[in-house]
Amino acid sequence: MILLATAEKGVAQRWSEAIGQQGSPRVASSLDQLEGILAGRRPELLLLDLKLPGLRRIQHLPTVLELSPDTRVMVFSAVPQDEEGIEALQAGAMGYCNTHIAPELLSQAIAVVSRGEVWVGRKLIMSLIARLGVVAAGAQTNGDQPRPLSNLTEREQEIARLVGDGVNNRKIATELGITERTVKAHLGSVFDKTGATDRLQLALMVNGFAK
Repeated sequence: MILLATAEKGVAQRWSEAIGQQGSPRVASSLDQLEGILAGRRPELLLLDLKLPGLRRIQHLPTVLELSPDTRVMVFSAVPQDEEGIEALQAGAMGYCNTHIAPELLSQAIAVVSRGEVWVGRKLIMSLIARLGVVAAGAQTNGDQPRPLSNLTEREQEIARLVGDGVNNRKIATELGITERTVKAHLGSVFDKTGATDRLQLALMVNGFAK
């Protein structure tokens, strides 16, 4: 079962369009209704509008998650902010999106979260990567760097380290004196060799938070 928690009919309709063939969702239009449903059933996926009446935004998320620990939760904000997105992920959410995300993009996000992976916007990914770089730099001593990428070429390692620092493709191209197309080609090879599925996972590897 997929559960939509929003008081806005237009939002519920847009989300339902994104779900499409995946089933007929139930809708909770208040926190009381949401908690009542979660107490009786355990939906596989919950799309949670932070403007849901009775919900104290992110602060209430851990309580909701405790009611149904196995439910994968996607959080939606009308005005997404990096800090709020990070708080949502830290609380246990597996997705953070704009409430008015296009149905076709939301459908992709739902597919990703349903596989047990995390979905967030590109801007938030870059912010998370940048934070990882700062944390890793503070934890390193004597100039040592984690080396999970030893099978990469020198150029690929160079690009991977820049990704780990939160640098985007355009800036990588400028810094290395190559084209963005070349950067993308190298990144494709990096992903193949490391098994990383996206920039965030690669950044985790580069900064020593994953193998």
